[in-house]
Amino acid sequence: MPGIKEIKNRIKSVGDTQKITGAMYLVASAKLSGAKSTVLSHRAYANECSLILSSALAHSPGSVYTQDNGADTQAVLVIGSDRGLCGDYNKNIAKFASQKIKELKNPKVYVSGGRVKSLLTASGIVCEEDFDIAVKKPDNETACEIADYFMNLFTGGAVSSFSVIFADFADKSRLCVKKLLPFEADEEERESGYDFLPDTATLLDTLIPVSFRSSVRSCILSAFCSEQNTRMMAMKNANDNAGDLLAELRLEYNHTRQNAITEEIADVSGERKIT
Repeated sequence: MPGIKEIKNRIKSVGDTQKITGAMYLVASAKLSGAKSTVLSHRAYANECSLILSSALAHSPGSVYTQDNGADTQAVLVIGSDRGLCGDYNKNIAKFASQKIKELKNPKVYVSGGRVKSLLTASGIVCEEDFDIAVKKPDNETACEIADYFMNLFTGGAVSSFSVIFADFADKSRLCVKKLLPFEADEEERESGYDFLPDTATLLDTLIPVSFRSSVRSCILSAFCSEQNTRMMAMKNANDNAGDLLAELRLEYNHTRQNAITEEIADVSGERKIT
């Protein structure tokens, strides 16, 4: 049975850990709050942009961004995390991504997040490039750079399609595959309520890249929100478990201390009787 000193040291150690998990919970909460407001404000713009593009495509033969370019390679971007302490977030993404990638005929895999890259590599998947900065700094400039990279691959004929695998925060962090190129409009939204000038072809060639960048940014932000939400839950659980453990340790400390005092009293009483 551990002594008073050992229990006291354990209480201090668990208490220090609880402070760390509590601080990490607050940091993740603050990051999630800021990212959520950005996602919500961005959604209205994305929806309206999608509606305009759907209407334009209903009156156009298409665009270079909507047609098959004849390539036989499919590009896939897997968005995970570059940090741990977020439960099974990266593990689940890597497992889901591995299954989906194996279904593709000739995939080229790109990642965002060092942790998920390590897991994919361990499962035998070769990663072409790591856009780690996307999960560290999910701002508009970074998202546009990544979007332009894949858009150039597609228009240059290097890849036939581009999809993103991520945890969709808008759908309760459900893991999903979102195909962004070639661009496909929602058939239900193909109603014309607009006049297009100078013509739909010019509009599509200008607006689809803008919409594509917006979609890539939306995926990155959604994944970032999912990561912070998962980390919040993991830190909350750790904090709660630390609180329960502290309560048990304090109770054990009090019992051990009480037993020690009782033994000392008994020893003193015994010595006096002998005297």
